Amino acid sequence: MRKIAFFVSVAALSLCAAPKLYTVDKGSGASAELSAVVYSKNESAVSTKIGGYIKKFYVEEGEAVKKGALLFEVDAPSVEAGVVSAAANSAAAKAAYMDAKKDMERYKNLFEKGVVSEKEYERAKLNYEVKNQSYIAGQAFASQAKGEQGYTSVRAPMDGVVLKKYLTVASLANPGQPV
Repeated sequence: MRKIAFFVSVAALSLCAAPKLYTVDKGSGASAELSAVVYSKNESAVSTKIGGYIKKFYVEEGEAVKKGALLFEVDAPSVEAGVVSAAANSAAAKAAYMDAKKDMERYKNLFEKGVVSEKEYERAKLNYEVKNQSYIAGQAFASQAKGEQGYTSVRAPMDGVVLKKYLTVASLANPGQPV
């Protein structure tokens, strides 16, 4: 029984990694033919960081690529919507911040002239600080959304050859799933 299990595993392994015939140059015009299986020390399963449908492939199986070459694009409407939403929220936060800044400056002048109480001036100052922090947070969210937008274009992590494409155009790619 063990012999049969061993034979089946060896047969399965040989089908996965079938040897190929290679010609090796021995120098001085001489050559030798060898049967071998070649494995790479560096292999990378490329995946997306965001989910979405494959919009376009820029490479084919067997094609050599350089590090940083565009491999494929992911259509992620939620990411695009996030960029637009974050930009709009940042613009609204900036407008509120600028308004609060003007109010604070007015209340400061009025306080110095004795027209408004210190409490009213402090309230305007606090409102300005809150609006300032909201504006800073809005800018951070807009920057983060722009960064995620960059994940829709997937590039080669190193020089190499595209061995296999697991998905096709219009296929759903999930984060971490080899494409």
